Amino acid sequence: MIPRRRLLKSLGGKQAWRRLTISPGLSSPPRYFASAYQNPSKAVKSIPERLLIFHAGTGRTVFVGALKVTTIFLFSATLLFIAPALYYDPEQPSWVAPIVVGASAVPLTYVMYYASPFVAYVHIKLPIFARRSREQLLKWAQSIPPNTELEMTTIKSYGSLRTTRMPISELRPIKARFGIENLARVPKSLERTRISPKRPWWAPKEQNLFFVGNEPRKSVETAVWQKALEQIRSSADAPVRIKSS
Repeated sequence: MIPRRRLLKSLGGKQAWRRLTISPGLSSPPRYFASAYQNPSKAVKSIPERLLIFHAGTGRTVFVGALKVTTIFLFSATLLFIAPALYYDPEQPSWVAPIVVGASAVPLTYVMYYASPFVAYVHIKLPIFARRSREQLLKWAQSIPPNTELEMTTIKSYGSLRTTRMPISELRPIKARFGIENLARVPKSLERTRISPKRPWWAPKEQNLFFVGNEPRKSVETAVWQKALEQIRSSADAPVRIKSS
């Protein structure tokens, strides 16, 4: 019997012995296969599932939010401090305090009414095959499925953001509030009443009116947003006219 040391020396060492004894099926996989499973593709990383397709601009968004908060503070200060001081002032008539309170409520009402549908961001939810590359994304945007979810982010009265989710098929072009809004949510009322419970009295109303600017330079993905707008406008033969709420 040949000693093991002499056999290893004749075969070329321990490494050669291991290559002969270890089964090919049990060997470790090549490095390129391991890296492909461990690290996702760069195309999927660059295109997120929740894609930002419209951005109104940081300056405009901050201005609208600050304007809402300022009008609230102005009305509150007038109601709590200025109006009582005028009411208890013997040199001022009794009707001055209510007029001052009403005057301070005018900018508050105006800003809340006309700035409520202002949209700061629009996100769209993408399927996995539309995230593989920009070419696949643009091809998918040519005909967006009706059940694709959109997220409209508006600004609340106290400056925080409010997100409203809906399928793209529920959006319609409208003319309301002297033409300020350009999109409205028209949900399927029959299906919603069957599925959704009745809204509690304390819960805020759903946002159904939206103002989205038409400046292409404000869009992060201009092509996708423009295709989405074209599909929304083509979903109705004529713009829908609704009453302001």
